[in-house]
Amino acid sequence: MTPSYTPVMGSKPRRRVGNHWEANCPFRSRVGTGSSDLEDQIDVLLSLDPTVTDFCEQPLRVRVFIDGDWHSSVLDYWIRRHDGRELFREAKYESDLGARARLPRLDLQLRIQEQWSSKEGRDYGVLTDALTRQHVTRIRNGKLVLGFLRAQYPEDRRDDISAEIEMFVDKRARTYGEVMARFEPAPSALVAQALFSLLVVGRLSADLDAKPLNELTLFRRHDGSFDEHPLALQY
Repeated sequence: MTPSYTPVMGSKPRRRVGNHWEANCPFRSRVGTGSSDLEDQIDVLLSLDPTVTDFCEQPLRVRVFIDGDWHSSVLDYWIRRHDGRELFREAKYESDLGARARLPRLDLQLRIQEQWSSKEGRDYGVLTDALTRQHVTRIRNGKLVLGFLRAQYPEDRRDDISAEIEMFVDKRARTYGEVMARFEPAPSALVAQALFSLLVVGRLSADLDAKPLNELTLFRRHDGSFDEHPLALQY
Protein backbone atom coordinates (compact mmCIF):
# COMPACT_ATOMS: atom_id res chain seq x y z
CA MET A 1 0.00 0.00 0.00
CA THR A 2 1.27 3.46 -0.89
CA PRO A 3 2.22 5.49 2.21
CA SER A 4 0.07 8.49 3.01
CA TYR A 5 1.07 11.78 1.41
CA THR A 6 1.84 15.06 3.14
CA PRO A 7 1.29 18.45 1.49
CA VAL A 8 4.14 19.50 -0.79
CA MET A 9 3.25 23.14 -0.19
CA GLY A 10 3.55 22.87 3.60
CA SER A 11 0.72 23.29 6.08
CA LYS A 12 0.83 27.10 5.96
CA PRO A 13 1.55 28.81 2.65
CA ARG A 14 3.85 31.84 2.75
CA ARG A 15 1.42 33.95 0.76
CA ARG A 16 -2.32 33.79 1.16
CA VAL A 17 -4.34 34.60 -1.92
CA GLY A 18 -8.12 34.92 -1.70
CA ASN A 19 -9.75 32.65 0.89
CA HIS A 20 -7.64 30.57 3.25
CA TRP A 21 -9.10 27.72 5.29
CA GLU A 22 -7.48 25.74 8.07
CA ALA A 23 -9.17 22.54 9.20
CA ASN A 24 -8.55 19.21 10.84
CA CYS A 25 -10.29 15.89 10.35
CA PRO A 26 -10.14 12.38 11.81
CA PHE A 27 -7.50 11.32 9.24
CA ARG A 28 -5.00 14.07 9.99
CA SER A 29 -2.90 14.79 13.06
CA ARG A 30 -2.00 18.10 11.44
CA VAL A 31 -3.90 21.16 10.31
CA GLY A 32 -5.04 20.93 6.70
CA THR A 33 -5.33 23.98 4.48
CA GLY A 34 -7.49 25.09 1.58
CA SER A 35 -7.46 28.17 -0.60
CA SER A 36 -11.14 28.35 -1.56
CA ASP A 37 -14.64 27.76 -0.24
CA LEU A 38 -14.84 24.84 -2.65
CA GLU A 39 -11.80 23.09 -1.15
CA ASP A 40 -13.14 23.64 2.36
CA GLN A 41 -16.46 22.03 1.39
CA ILE A 42 -14.78 19.09 -0.36
CA ASP A 43 -12.69 18.51 2.77
CA VAL A 44 -15.89 18.13 4.81
CA LEU A 45 -17.44 15.65 2.36
CA LEU A 46 -14.26 13.55 2.29
CA SER A 47 -13.98 13.58 6.08
CA LEU A 48 -17.54 12.30 6.51
CA ASP A 49 -17.37 9.60 3.82
CA PRO A 50 -16.78 6.08 5.26
CA THR A 51 -15.45 4.88 1.88
CA VAL A 52 -12.51 7.32 2.27
CA THR A 53 -9.83 5.99 4.60
CA ASP A 54 -7.27 8.75 4.00
CA PHE A 55 -6.77 11.88 1.94
CA CYS A 56 -4.29 14.73 1.57
CA GLU A 57 -4.50 18.18 0.05
CA GLN A 58 -1.72 19.30 -2.34
CA PRO A 59 -0.10 15.85 -2.18
CA LEU A 60 2.14 15.87 -5.23
CA ARG A 61 3.89 18.16 -7.71
CA VAL A 62 3.93 16.63 -11.19
CA ARG A 63 6.16 17.63 -14.09
CA VAL A 64 5.67 16.96 -17.80
CA PHE A 65 7.03 18.13 -21.15
CA ILE A 66 4.45 20.15 -23.10
CA ASP A 67 4.81 22.53 -26.05
CA GLY A 68 8.59 22.26 -26.10
CA ASP A 69 9.19 22.95 -22.40
CA TRP A 70 8.91 21.42 -18.95
CA HIS A 71 5.94 22.48 -16.82
CA SER A 72 4.83 21.51 -13.32
CA SER A 73 1.59 21.58 -11.35
CA VAL A 74 0.49 20.65 -7.82
CA LEU A 75 -2.55 18.39 -7.59
CA ASP A 76 -5.28 19.39 -5.13
CA TYR A 77 -6.15 15.98 -3.64
CA TRP A 78 -4.96 12.44 -3.13
CA ILE A 79 -7.76 10.16 -1.87
CA ARG A 80 -7.48 6.56 -0.68
CA ARG A 81 -10.68 4.51 -0.70
CA HIS A 82 -11.54 1.60 1.58
CA ASP A 83 -10.94 -0.83 -1.30
CA GLY A 84 -7.37 0.43 -1.76
CA ARG A 85 -8.04 2.52 -4.87
CA GLU A 86 -6.15 5.80 -5.01
CA LEU A 87 -7.61 8.86 -6.70
CA PHE A 88 -5.96 12.13 -7.69
CA ARG A 89 -8.33 15.06 -8.03
CA GLU A 90 -8.24 18.74 -8.89
CA ALA A 91 -10.86 21.14 -7.46
CA LYS A 92 -12.31 23.71 -9.84
CA TYR A 93 -15.44 25.81 -10.13
CA GLU A 94 -17.68 24.86 -13.03
CA SER A 95 -17.65 28.45 -14.27
CA ASP A 96 -13.85 28.31 -14.63
CA LEU A 97 -13.97 25.00 -16.47
CA GLY A 98 -16.53 26.46 -18.84
CA ALA A 99 -14.13 29.29 -19.64
CA ARG A 100 -11.08 27.02 -19.98
CA ALA A 101 -10.48 28.00 -23.62
CA ARG A 102 -10.16 31.64 -22.54
CA LEU A 103 -7.98 30.93 -19.48
CA PRO A 104 -4.54 29.82 -20.72
CA ARG A 105 -3.07 29.27 -17.23
CA LEU A 106 -5.97 27.04 -16.22
CA ASP A 107 -5.80 25.18 -19.52
CA LEU A 108 -2.07 24.55 -19.09
CA GLN A 109 -2.55 23.39 -15.49
CA LEU A 110 -5.17 20.83 -16.50
CA ARG A 111 -3.18 19.68 -19.52
CA ILE A 112 -0.19 19.02 -17.26
CA GLN A 113 -2.28 16.96 -14.86
CA GLU A 114 -4.12 15.09 -17.61
CA GLN A 115 -0.89 14.18 -19.40
CA TRP A 116 0.78 13.07 -16.17
CA SER A 117 -2.16 10.90 -15.10
CA SER A 118 -2.39 9.31 -18.54
CA LYS A 119 1.34 8.54 -18.61
CA GLU A 120 1.39 7.17 -15.04
CA GLY A 121 -1.92 5.32 -15.30
CA ARG A 122 -3.47 7.24 -12.39
CA ASP A 123 -7.15 7.71 -11.65
CA TYR A 124 -7.55 11.45 -12.21
CA GLY A 125 -10.52 13.79 -12.41
CA VAL A 126 -11.84 17.21 -11.49
CA LEU A 127 -14.18 17.87 -8.55
CA THR A 128 -16.46 20.87 -9.00
CA ASP A 129 -19.07 22.84 -7.12
CA ALA A 130 -21.71 20.70 -8.86
CA LEU A 131 -20.90 18.12 -6.16
CA THR A 132 -20.94 20.51 -3.23
CA ARG A 133 -24.17 22.23 -4.32
CA GLN A 134 -25.94 18.86 -4.05
CA HIS A 135 -24.92 18.54 -0.39
CA VAL A 136 -25.19 22.00 1.15
CA THR A 137 -27.02 20.76 4.26
CA ARG A 138 -24.64 17.80 4.64
CA ILE A 139 -21.67 20.16 4.58
CA ARG A 140 -23.20 22.40 7.25
CA ASN A 141 -24.00 19.39 9.43
CA GLY A 142 -20.57 17.93 8.71
CA LYS A 143 -18.80 20.96 10.11
CA LEU A 144 -20.68 20.44 13.36
CA VAL A 145 -19.88 16.71 13.39
CA LEU A 146 -16.18 17.27 12.72
CA GLY A 147 -16.06 19.92 15.44
CA PHE A 148 -17.08 17.28 18.00
CA LEU A 149 -14.60 14.76 16.59
CA ARG A 150 -11.69 17.17 17.12
CA ALA A 151 -12.34 17.47 20.85
CA GLN A 152 -9.67 15.89 23.02
CA TYR A 153 -11.02 12.96 25.06
CA PRO A 154 -9.31 9.71 26.12
CA GLU A 155 -9.81 7.20 23.32
CA ASP A 156 -10.65 4.34 25.67
CA ARG A 157 -13.42 6.36 27.30
CA ARG A 158 -14.87 7.35 23.91
CA ASP A 159 -14.61 3.78 22.60
CA ASP A 160 -16.44 2.39 25.64
CA ILE A 161 -19.35 4.75 25.02
CA SER A 162 -19.29 3.97 21.28
CA ALA A 163 -19.67 0.26 22.06
CA GLU A 164 -22.66 1.00 24.31
CA ILE A 165 -24.22 3.24 21.65
CA GLU A 166 -23.97 0.41 19.10
CA MET A 167 -25.90 -1.86 21.46
CA PHE A 168 -28.44 0.90 22.15
CA VAL A 169 -29.27 1.34 18.45
CA ASP A 170 -28.98 -2.34 17.57
CA LYS A 171 -32.70 -3.14 17.63
CA ARG A 172 -34.13 0.14 16.30
CA ALA A 173 -33.13 3.61 15.20
CA ARG A 174 -32.59 6.17 17.94
CA THR A 175 -32.76 9.95 17.83
CA TYR A 176 -29.85 12.16 18.73
CA GLY A 177 -31.82 13.28 21.78
CA GLU A 178 -32.41 9.70 22.93
CA VAL A 179 -28.71 8.89 22.69
CA MET A 180 -27.77 12.00 24.67
CA ALA A 181 -30.35 11.23 27.38
CA ARG A 182 -29.27 7.56 27.61
CA PHE A 183 -25.74 8.48 28.63
CA GLU A 184 -26.37 11.28 31.12
CA PRO A 185 -24.52 12.44 33.18
CA ALA A 186 -21.53 11.78 30.87
CA PRO A 187 -20.30 14.95 29.14
CA SER A 188 -22.57 15.58 26.15
CA ALA A 189 -19.60 16.50 23.93
CA LEU A 190 -17.96 13.14 24.71
CA VAL A 191 -21.17 11.23 23.91
CA ALA A 192 -21.56 13.20 20.66
CA GLN A 193 -17.97 12.37 19.72
CA ALA A 194 -18.57 8.67 20.38
CA LEU A 195 -21.76 8.76 18.31
CA PHE A 196 -20.27 10.67 15.38
CA SER A 197 -17.14 8.51 15.32
CA LEU A 198 -19.42 5.53 14.57
CA LEU A 199 -21.05 7.53 11.79
CA VAL A 200 -17.88 8.48 9.91
CA VAL A 201 -16.49 4.92 10.01
CA GLY A 202 -19.74 3.54 8.61
CA ARG A 203 -21.01 1.59 11.64
CA LEU A 204 -24.05 3.87 11.98
CA SER A 205 -25.94 5.89 9.39
CA ALA A 206 -27.93 9.12 9.45
CA ASP A 207 -29.45 11.40 6.83
CA LEU A 208 -27.36 14.57 7.00
CA ASP A 209 -28.77 15.91 3.72
CA ALA A 210 -32.42 16.27 4.73
CA LYS A 211 -32.32 18.95 7.42
CA PRO A 212 -30.06 20.50 10.06
CA LEU A 213 -28.80 18.09 12.70
CA ASN A 214 -31.07 18.28 15.75
CA GLU A 215 -32.56 16.32 18.65
CA LEU A 216 -34.80 14.34 16.26
CA THR A 217 -32.10 13.26 13.80
CA LEU A 218 -32.25 9.46 13.57
CA PHE A 219 -29.20 7.22 13.85
CA ARG A 220 -29.47 3.59 12.85
CA ARG A 221 -27.17 0.60 12.53
CA HIS A 222 -25.62 0.25 9.08
CA ASP A 223 -25.32 -3.36 7.97
CA GLY A 224 -24.61 -2.79 4.28
CA SER A 225 -21.34 -2.21 2.50
CA PHE A 226 -19.40 1.04 2.75
CA ASP A 227 -20.45 1.93 -0.80
CA GLU A 228 -24.12 1.64 0.23
CA HIS A 229 -23.71 4.05 3.14
CA PRO A 230 -25.74 7.28 2.75
CA LEU A 231 -22.60 9.39 3.24
CA ALA A 232 -20.68 7.59 0.48
CA LEU A 233 -20.03 9.65 -2.66
CA GLN A 234 -18.45 9.16 -6.06
CA TYR A 235 -15.39 11.31 -6.69
